[in-house]
Amino acid sequence: MAVFLPSWTGSSLALAASLPQQLNVERRINMFSNENALERRNVWNPEITQPNRRTLWNRNTTATISWNTSTIPKGASEQKGKVVLGWLNPNLGGGEHLNIEHPLAHGFYLREGHVQIIVPQVAPRDDYIIVLFGDSGNASPNFSIV
Repeated sequence: MAVFLPSWTGSSLALAASLPQQLNVERRINMFSNENALERRNVWNPEITQPNRRTLWNRNTTATISWNTSTIPKGASEQKGKVVLGWLNPNLGGGEHLNIEHPLAHGFYLREGHVQIIVPQVAPRDDYIIVLFGDSGNASPNFSIV
């Protein structure tokens, strides 16, 4: 049985060896020149200071959600946020059980450090959390709604 092996010259071998590397560089250039490419963002994860573990909210009342703004990066001052209610239950597989479809507040500037909401008419429980979305999502400690 005859086996055909192409004869490679020095220059064609060097060109063939560099081809994958050249394609990879071209792919990277195209990825960053795409007008739909993701923009670089500052990731800021402020501590939620209210509600906390001792918080007790009554349904259909006004409550304030607040977070620490002392560490806000330069580029994050114009970012807008969204707050959603969730709950934790380790007996149901964990997770945050977030009510994404019905945010408590949205469109506020994260730099403000607080937002007022109307506490929704929800079932009483002691494992509610608030998640603040902006450039990241961070959760409050568990608190109660009655």
